[in-house]
Amino acid sequence: MGNPIKVKYKFGQIEFEAEGDSIDVEKQRDYFMNAIIPVATTIVNKIPVIDRKNESLSREIEYVENNNNNLRINNSVRANLITFLKDFKDLSDRDFTLFAAFYHEQESGDSYIFTSEDVKEFFKEARRPASKNNSDILQRLVKAGLIMEADNPDNKTPKPYLITQEGIKYINEYKPKEKIDKKIKGTTNTKRKVNSVYSKLNADDLNLSKYPSIKNLKSAKEKIIMIMFIITEEKKGLWFLATDIEYILINALNIHVTLKQVKNLFDRDRDLFAKQKSEKNKKAYEYRLLMGAIDFAKELIEKNTSV
Repeated sequence: MGNPIKVKYKFGQIEFEAEGDSIDVEKQRDYFMNAIIPVATTIVNKIPVIDRKNESLSREIEYVENNNNNLRINNSVRANLITFLKDFKDLSDRDFTLFAAFYHEQESGDSYIFTSEDVKEFFKEARRPASKNNSDILQRLVKAGLIMEADNPDNKTPKPYLITQEGIKYINEYKPKEKIDKKIKGTTNTKRKVNSVYSKLNADDLNLSKYPSIKNLKSAKEKIIMIMFIITEEKKGLWFLATDIEYILINALNIHVTLKQVKNLFDRDRDLFAKQKSEKNKKAYEYRLLMGAIDFAKELIEKNTSV
């Protein structure tokens, strides 16, 4: 049983009002939109426009009838964010963020400014699992030209963003991707699901601006030791399974590394790491940095921050 809600829509002289359980109301709304509106639209479109008010209402109904893809983003038929997103099916975190921001822009009736903190609320509002890295999502949207940084004269943090015209065009032309059930032989998903104590860690937690860009480091060894050093310095952890390092680099920082590379480093450079049996996984070992690895990380920082 859903939560009790009350909704009311009006298209000229055509009205729909329902109150009660959200599931029942949703069924009534769907029937209204799919059965009543198309018939009423045909009738209304045959009536000559008498004044400007009626003209705008007629155009609104025509818009609903002739642009089924845009029906989802019409203020008159949207009840909440979950309803708005229903027809778009399985959105990626990037697209979900863009569509959620657009939903709120339509609600406000003006250009909508949002930040990484708002993105957190988007996921809660849609009852969607939280993203590991909201800042990364926003940066990918910026690179794609779908959003841009908003005016920020006081240089406030987190940074504000707004949707571009290209972003609006992307939404209007968006077609849901068909879900592929069959796995293609020979392909692998680099972002494997791994149970890790660091699963809630994201780039925003690590103050990465204080350190060299891990992506720009040359070797897997440098990247692995640097992320272990940063997490240790920021007091987010001390001991790491090999699978933890793989998970953090791939899922939190979008940096490609293989589990084999991590294990090889731990086996090859044993003098750089302390090792102990894991209490979480009795078949595995966990590692922490020794002074040799800490000195190595500090040299990397000095080398990559010097002018």
